[in-house]
Amino acid sequence: PGVTRHRGGDRVAPSGGGHCGVCDNCQTGLAVRCTDSVPMVSEGYAELCLAPERSVMRIPDGVGFAEASIVRCAIGTPLRGIYLEGKEPKSHDNILILGAGGGLGIHALQLAALTGGRVIASTTTESKVPILRQYGADDVVCTPDGRFHEQVMDLTDGHGADYVIDTVGGSTFNAGGFRALAYYGRYVFVGQINNEYARFPVPWLFWREAVLTGCTGGMYADTLRSLRLMEAGRIEAVISERFPIEETPKMHRLLQDRQIVGRSVISFE
Repeated sequence: PGVTRHRGGDRVAPSGGGHCGVCDNCQTGLAVRCTDSVPMVSEGYAELCLAPERSVMRIPDGVGFAEASIVRCAIGTPLRGIYLEGKEPKSHDNILILGAGGGLGIHALQLAALTGGRVIASTTTESKVPILRQYGADDVVCTPDGRFHEQVMDLTDGHGADYVIDTVGGSTFNAGGFRALAYYGRYVFVGQINNEYARFPVPWLFWREAVLTGCTGGMYADTLRSLRLMEAGRIEAVISERFPIEETPKMHRLLQDRQIVGRSVISFE
């Protein structure tokens, strides 16, 4: 009762929050501050869940359930980070993706490649290097110790990265993320996978006249745009492993050991 946007039998996926779309904040691109939002879908390991209709959107034909299930977070979040406040990279920019082999990073690579800029991927896992090139990296920096900024500066002839999309958080920032940033560059946090906080001397920021910011996650518009890019074949939802629900502990172990490229999903089929 009361459902007007969807009908029985519609294929739907999480949309990125139940934002109303009509309040002042939603109308000005600040949906995260929606004054009439409803909770997102959160029962990730359940076969069935109850969700407000504003929290889901229709899956386009040609996009599978598994692929659609990861869109809001894995694609919508880096998309929002790259295009945050309309400051998208240009074709002459160097774009550094930190944690490029992970669930956010592998999709950030593809999105960054669409801008026409030079895409540099950073990873600590040697086996992921050819895969990162496959998904859009022009150059790959592989440093098992996580200290990559010197290689980035060498690749860019001392210029640095005009955009840094950090999918890892404090540890990569401290290991060299900020030192790899160019003057007047833009550093965007889109993830935090450990408990290490970012630390830096404040003068580093104003000497570079750089922008340090963050992205809260994919909103409704970002999820919709991501689905349209997938439908058009311009980006791919990267799912390297699919597990039955009984093997959920195995999936978590592989994730912890950094053996998953992109995302993994749990299937009830």
